[in-house]
Amino acid sequence: MEKRGEPFVIWDRNRPYYRIWAEDREDILPTDSTGNEFWAVVRNNTLVTVMLRKDYQRDSVTEPRSLGTGGMGVDDAIDDMNEFISNGGKTKTELRKDFDDEQAKAKGEEKEKMARKIKVINGVKWFINDDAQRIQKKNNPNVFIPFDDIIDYPDWDDDTKEDIISSIN
Repeated sequence: MEKRGEPFVIWDRNRPYYRIWAEDREDILPTDSTGNEFWAVVRNNTLVTVMLRKDYQRDSVTEPRSLGTGGMGVDDAIDDMNEFISNGGKTKTELRKDFDDEQAKAKGEEKEKMARKIKVINGVKWFINDDAQRIQKKNNPNVFIPFDDIIDYPDWDDDTKEDIISSIN
């Protein structure tokens, strides 16, 4: 362990890192901090800690502290303030969550759209295939009725035909 008065640079993993320390912990500086990146901890829009961290610890910041991987157990971290600002004040985690939410929403909408394309007629499931311009049996696509023949199809009543036609894109 280095003593006070020794150089402000230490070596870890064959790389130099800065080291700062304070004996009286009455300010925002931790008692000992080592790294090559300056970090600020903000809680409720108040700066509570300034510290150094090593660049290789950045990816583990959200992991629990108990794992010993450099995790801080936080919800999120901002590693590029300019990028954070240009993203409208959203972190990468928030942007990733927004993207995942949009993907899930799109997937749900697509699933809902596909569900509207399935019609149960006289106990048989039929699928409205817009690309092939036909309605086909769900379990046997070789049995189908072209869109042009739906109106004249004798086995379905008018309400069924109207329901099918209204579901065609």
